[in-house]
Amino acid sequence: MTLVMSGDSTSNVLVTELDGSVFDRLLLSEDICMLNHLKYAGGKGFGYLLEVFVPLLKERDITDDQIHQMLVENPARVFSRACRA
Repeated sequence: MTLVMSGDSTSNVLVTELDGSVFDRLLLSEDICMLNHLKYAGGKGFGYLLEVFVPLLKERDITDDQIHQMLVENPARVFSRACRA
């Protein structure tokens, strides 16, 4: 089952349900897989994550460091080719 939530609902969950200790395990991403997801076709478009969702997180006191961790540091670690013990 897929759960689809609005950006507002998702950002509320990040703030109210999760404590600060999980940000090192979260990745933020966006899925655009159909033409109707594109902005010109009435969808949210590729810019949604950075243009809409990240500002919602900032309004809810998620820090720039936490956002950077979810957008840059965590994906770099997860997708690195380094051997894990």
